[in-house]
Amino acid sequence: MNFDTVEIEVATSASEESIRDSDRIPVTLVEKIPIAFDEKRGQILVYSDQAWGFLLRRLEALFPMVADSVAYVESGYQASYEGEHQDIDIGTDWNIVFFPVDGTTFKYAVIEPSSDPPTVTDPHSEFGSITTDSKLPVDGIPLGKGEYATALFEATEEYIRLAEIADPSDNKGPCAVNETLKLYYIGLETMVEHYEEHGTLQNFRFDADSEFIQMFLYQYDINSEDLSRYVIKEGILRDEIMNLSQTENNSISEQYKALLSHSSRRIRSEAAGVLAEYPDDRAKDGLLWTRWTDNPDVVPHAIRALVQIGGEDVREALLELPDFSEKESIRKAAIEGLAEFDDEEVRTTLQTIADNEDESESIHEAACDALTALND
Repeated sequence: MNFDTVEIEVATSASEESIRDSDRIPVTLVEKIPIAFDEKRGQILVYSDQAWGFLLRRLEALFPMVADSVAYVESGYQASYEGEHQDIDIGTDWNIVFFPVDGTTFKYAVIEPSSDPPTVTDPHSEFGSITTDSKLPVDGIPLGKGEYATALFEATEEYIRLAEIADPSDNKGPCAVNETLKLYYIGLETMVEHYEEHGTLQNFRFDADSEFIQMFLYQYDINSEDLSRYVIKEGILRDEIMNLSQTENNSISEQYKALLSHSSRRIRSEAAGVLAEYPDDRAKDGLLWTRWTDNPDVVPHAIRALVQIGGEDVREALLELPDFSEKESIRKAAIEGLAEFDDEEVRTTLQTIADNEDESESIHEAACDALTALND
C-alpha cells in the first residue's frame, strides 16, 4: 500500500476483448487519498462503479480548485479507511469539500452532510462559509494540486481508452465518451503538461487561444457553470474578445455570434458586457440578435454596445424593444439608448411612454430624461 501519493485507480473485472461493443464497461474507480496524523499513516478509499459520473464530478471540481475557489462535491459513493489507525470509521454518509490552502496546495476534507451545502456549480469563495463537521480526526488532508490533477488525468485517460474499446466506431452508444468529458480531458492534459514542466500549478492559467478554451467557447455546446466561472474569473473571456477586436478579419462576426448565443448564460452576459466597454462593429449582428432572447442579464449590455456602434437597424430595434419586452431593465436600457437618435418617431415614442400613467416610475423617468437629453 502506498500511503504517500494520491492515486485514482481504474479497475475492470472483464477482459478488454469482452467489453468490445458492450453496453456497459464493468469498471470500478477507486480514489485513494493519503492521510497522516499521530505519526501514523493510512488512506481513505472512495469506490464507485459509475466511473463516468465520478470522473466528471472530480473534473468539475478541479478547475475552481486550481483557480483558488472552494468547490464542493456531494457524494453518495462508498468509502472506507485502511492503514495504521485502528479507530477510524468514516461510514458511508459523507460529503467531500476541496478548499485552497495556497497556490500549490488544497485540502481534501471528509465532512458531515450540510443542510445548506455549497455545490460544484456554486462554489463558496471562503472556506469559513462552509459548515464543516469533519468525519476524520483532522480538518483536512493537504494535497498538491498538481499531484491530484496528474492522478485524475491518468484515470481519465485510462477510462477513455476502455470506452474506445467498448465503442470503437464512436457510435455514441452507452459507453461513448461524451463531449463534456472530452473537453475536460483536453484541459486537464494542458494543466498536467504545465505541472510536469514547472513543478507547480501556482499561477497556472489557460491562454485565451488555447485549444481547451477555443473548444469550450466555439466548438462544444457545453453549459458548464464551472468553466464559465473560470474563464470569467480569470479574465480569459475578456482576453478572447480583445483578441477578436484586434483581428482584421470580417469573419470574426461569427465568433461574436457564438459567444453571444453560447449555451452558458454567464458567457453570454460577460461577452455582452465586455462589448459594451469595447464595441466592435463586427459584433452588431450578434448583439442585435440578443434582443429576441429577452434576457435581462444580456440585452441591456448589448443595447449599450449597439448604441455606440449606431445605425438605422439599431434605432429600429430600440424603438421595438419597449413594446416587445416586459423586462424593466431591458425596456429602460432601450429608452435610454433612444436618446442617441433624434427624430420625430423617436420623440413620439418617448413622449407616449412618458405620458403613460401605467408605466413604472423608473420607466417614466427614463423616458423623460431621454426627451430632456434630446432637447438639450
